[in-house]
Amino acid sequence: MADTTRDDGGAAADEPCEFGLARRALRSAPVEILVDAFERGFGRRSRLAGAAGERLVRAHEARAADAAVRALVPPRESSWAVQAARLLAVLGDERAAPLLAAWLDETSGSPGWNAEVIRALGAFRTPEAEAALVRAAGMWSAQAAATSHYMPHAGEALARSLAHVGTPAAVDALLRLTAAMRKPWDETTLHMVARVVDSRFVPFLVEMPAGPHRAAALAGLERVATERAIPALKAILRSGGDRPACYAAGRALVVAGRSDGASVLRYYWPSGTDNVESRRAAAWGLGRLPADWVTLGTLIELLRDDDPGVRARAANSLGRVRADELPPGHSKRLHDAAAAIAAALVADPCHRVRANAATALGGLPADAATARALVAAADTDPVACVREAAAAARRRSG
Repeated sequence: MADTTRDDGGAAADEPCEFGLARRALRSAPVEILVDAFERGFGRRSRLAGAAGERLVRAHEARAADAAVRALVPPRESSWAVQAARLLAVLGDERAAPLLAAWLDETSGSPGWNAEVIRALGAFRTPEAEAALVRAAGMWSAQAAATSHYMPHAGEALARSLAHVGTPAAVDALLRLTAAMRKPWDETTLHMVARVVDSRFVPFLVEMPAGPHRAAALAGLERVATERAIPALKAILRSGGDRPACYAAGRALVVAGRSDGASVLRYYWPSGTDNVESRRAAAWGLGRLPADWVTLGTLIELLRDDDPGVRARAANSLGRVRADELPPGHSKRLHDAAAAIAAALVADPCHRVRANAATALGGLPADAATARALVAAADTDPVACVREAAAAARRRSG
């Protein structure tokens, strides 16, 4: 194969076509030739060697691992060492971890932050990788606070790598990064962060739903929401957001209620909102909280909603209530709920509501009226799934 490259960094000026032909030839070249071209490029800026390195990375070629490790040993030719770092990260070759950690220590805090090295190091969950990333995060946070030249792409790469490592020390460092962040990270990074956050991240997550990354913020709040997040989540439900956002906010409110006292949460459900998705989320979420007088009353109200989806979810939530879990003095309210569900089973025009009502009655205290409603539905309802649900509920209630 003709050598079409020069030591000064580019293809020969009078042979650009030969470089293109040689690069295309690499696509079908044996691995040994690719590795040789890749390794020969370390000492000089060969475009052909770069093309070979790219192909080895895409092919996850393990036979190039030894050459890649050698490329990370100082003195490095950075353009080819980056290709080596990417390849070893893809292969999961832990020989790279201490070499990458040393490289990151050399460049941290300088204008030469290397995001590719940070990303590659994040693929390894070794003590050396964790320690280097934590040190770099500390330096980046301090740099971001002290100067406007803070390399936001390096901070985002650190956030991704720390989230992937996910150890307690890495999460602590990630928290410090969120405090220093100025430019919002992209959606992928924020979703990675959301998978490892704890309650300390709630202020950070609460700021995000107002921007373009609402889904990522809600993914985090679904895991760690506290009472502090309730006003922001309530605003999402009242704003009439899309269905995924409403349900995510509902799930996060459930988490907030469980962690900070469900009694606070009852009064935040926007059951009177004009947005149907918010009312559906309310009907679903209230069934996941410990029931009391206010919860049962709200669900009975939602059982009379104009939207069949709201009514179906309210019936399902009422069916989750257990008499032995209610506070003292709530038995009458539970019987009121059973009567409302029985009425829905008999008269609701939507078969889905009737089916959910039948299933709910099977778990609630039975009386003559609910028994008659179940018998009628099991015998005469025109929809098979309702008849089957009513028959199953009769068996459960004895």
